[in-house]
Amino acid sequence: MCQIFRRPSSSSPYWASTASPSHSHVPRGSHKPPNMPPTPLDFLIPALIISHVLLCPYTKVEESFNLQATHDIINHGVGSSELPHFDHREFPGVVPRTFLGALWLSFQSWPVLKTVQFLGTVMGHGPEDGSLWRTRIFLGLLTAFSLFHVRRAVKTVFGHPASVAFVFLTCSQFHTIFWTSRTLPNMFAFPLGMHFNFNSHLDTISTSHHSPSTDPNPPATIAFSFHIILPLTRSSNQLRIAVRYMIFTAVIFRFEVGILLVPVLALEWLWFHRITLAEVVLDVLATMAAALPLTVVIDSYFWGEWPVWPEAAVFWFNGVEGRSVEWGVLPFYAYFTTFLPRLLLISLPLAVYACAVDPRPRRHVIPATVYVVFFSLLGHKEWRFVVYIVPVFNVAASVGLSKIYIRSLKSPAYRILLALVGLGLLASFAASTVMAWVSSYNYPGGHALRRLHELRWETEDIRVHMDVYTAMTGASRFGEVKGRWRYVTSFLLLLLRLLDRHRRNARIASQPNPIAIQPTNFITSYFKTETHTTPDSYTAANYTHLLTSTPALHEASYAVLDVITGYDGLRVKRPRAWVADVASVLKGALGWSEIVERVMPVKVVKGDKVWVMEKNAE
Repeated sequence: MCQIFRRPSSSSPYWASTASPSHSHVPRGSHKPPNMPPTPLDFLIPALIISHVLLCPYTKVEESFNLQATHDIINHGVGSSELPHFDHREFPGVVPRTFLGALWLSFQSWPVLKTVQFLGTVMGHGPEDGSLWRTRIFLGLLTAFSLFHVRRAVKTVFGHPASVAFVFLTCSQFHTIFWTSRTLPNMFAFPLGMHFNFNSHLDTISTSHHSPSTDPNPPATIAFSFHIILPLTRSSNQLRIAVRYMIFTAVIFRFEVGILLVPVLALEWLWFHRITLAEVVLDVLATMAAALPLTVVIDSYFWGEWPVWPEAAVFWFNGVEGRSVEWGVLPFYAYFTTFLPRLLLISLPLAVYACAVDPRPRRHVIPATVYVVFFSLLGHKEWRFVVYIVPVFNVAASVGLSKIYIRSLKSPAYRILLALVGLGLLASFAASTVMAWVSSYNYPGGHALRRLHELRWETEDIRVHMDVYTAMTGASRFGEVKGRWRYVTSFLLLLLRLLDRHRRNARIASQPNPIAIQPTNFITSYFKTETHTTPDSYTAANYTHLLTSTPALHEASYAVLDVITGYDGLRVKRPRAWVADVASVLKGALGWSEIVERVMPVKVVKGDKVWVMEKNAE
């Protein structure tokens, strides 16, 4: 056991017990590490996140709750008279979700969005006002900001080469960059529960053994950043603050963050003796006393019921009733053979190497691995359940890469190994880029709604019906930018079918007529699909335009204006054809999207997905 971990000795600081040339920037005996302002490298992650948002601005059905809630709060406010207009009142989903994330995102986005909307009103704006991607950028920058502080922690504990490696490893991972701006509940928990920093990160971390806990300005960092810097101080303050923020995240956003905390605390309590059981119980109870009333009061208000604790309902549904298996079951080893390799790419072998040659990363990796093993016992598995351990493995991988780099300065063998790792890093980044590019073809519903606006922007009093496929592949309330139009959608048929197994189904099934919601600025109506079962029913509803994936059903009464294509598969280009495509880019002036398509070594096979249709003139 002593070979797995190495306790810091009582006579020397932690980094001295695991000496490395990378720690020279932390002065021994200093009470505060030097201030670390942002460097050009720190802008790489936010730049990539923003580029992914612009490349794929639309969202899918699993992101819909927080996205629609954010839209409704921004556009309608939070007054009780406006709540009946909210999307969740008619389409609540299988289990309730918290509004706290949407409230925070709305608060951050509202000034910018309202300013842009005002300028659009004064100066005029086109078919896309950008509210969706601007809102998503705020969420993405939250994670980018937190990752900046993780890099600072890595630099303090493991050295500058490791901190540089952390940035490049993070940038090479598709899921980290692509999903951090998407409004899944997990993506609100990801920065807060893992490594977000509210105030100063390391300004008050004492590296002295002389009562570090007496520093008058204790740090206000969250979760993983705390866990990284714990070895630099003998105080339990940093760990206790991490406990509070992880419990706060578990109570409000995602309960599995609390499960991740269990192996972390077990290790710190039983082996490192950095916290006592009494401190754990006190921090858990104190945090729940603050977080639980917050979520219950606010979410009960929005849901119109009392009491509502969303994460308790999620835990009961998935953990107690075990109904998550209704979405599919995978074998025990799926996380280790499928999900983690996809999430981590080259970080996975580098993390394994780091744990083999350096005891320090094991302190972070072992609890994360125990967490994955626990979730492997559950039948239903998704990558987002274990996404929280990605920065943990990235930190370990950065330590491994930094060790290879330092040893390569003296060893030809390690120079060869460093070159191979560099090629692997480039391959990971290339794979991530291809996946992001391919993903941009997965949102035909959003593109179809925008295309209709482009074709009929000057037309007033239009009634648009969007079918289930359109609503599930990118069409959202953020896309409904034409004030005098009437948008109608048969939204989330899949969830409505699942609701017949949930208590909220009784309330929805009791409503025999289509539901019409009338906000202040425009009318948005949501109808159950069952109300339109024949082509004549669409005509009788007087829809002027359809966004549909079944054009043959409507060809007697509606004409096709345009067809939106989407992803159907990938085909590797032949070498000669690829060279010709690259040469054509150098010869002529092409659009940005066409340049990307020709430079890529693979070709996206596209098929017709959504038809934009207009009612025939009578």
